[in-house]
Amino acid sequence: MTVAEYTRIIDALNAAQAAVPDPVEELRRSFDQRLAALSAPDAAERLRSVMRNPGPLAGRVKAGSTF
Repeated sequence: MTVAEYTRIIDALNAAQAAVPDPVEELRRSFDQRLAALSAPDAAERLRSVMRNPGPLAGRVKAGSTF
């Protein structure tokens, strides 16, 4: 195998790898986005407001991103 062929193979592998999104990076980005809300200037007051006025659950639990 020549150096040029090897280089083309490596370049093709790198391009293929770059085309597939990294699932760990996607999870990290999603988690960081959710945590960013805690850094907002009004985060403490929003949390206190939720704790003072909890919403009715009507027998159903509200949790996660699907509620």
